[in-house]
Amino acid sequence: MFQQVLGQVLFLPPNVAGWPGGRSWIDSSSLMVRLQLPRIWASKEDFTLQLKGDDDVEMGRTPEEMQAARKARNFISRAGAADWNWAPVWKNYADTSRERLYEEIAAHLLQTKKAPGKQVVELYVDKSSREHYISSTIIQLMSTPEYQVC
Repeated sequence: MFQQVLGQVLFLPPNVAGWPGGRSWIDSSSLMVRLQLPRIWASKEDFTLQLKGDDDVEMGRTPEEMQAARKARNFISRAGAADWNWAPVWKNYADTSRERLYEEIAAHLLQTKKAPGKQVVELYVDKSSREHYISSTIIQLMSTPEYQVC
């Protein structure tokens, strides 16, 4: 379902050449979903997503059929959360000082020198423990445009 929401279904490219390269494969609606996916997967909350329409399939349908198709495209997850095994990640940063954690995590996740400002990201980070800091920093960085388009 997430593949359909993002417009990139595995083994179903838009044409024989595959998906366009660079940033052309991402649009405003899929970017908004991509920005929220790390938080969605890490949370225990239910969520609803609407699948993108398919012009080839919907062509020639009656208004009633179109309405039914729109309802069918609503994707509700009650599973809530992915199982994340954070222990290896925490171990990876065991020798990194608390002052350098943000920079090290950003360097690993982002393939660009333009990382979001530490002050901005840390507004949304859980600082209650070292492990929570690492996990929530990763989730917050994965939820930035810099991560999604790098």
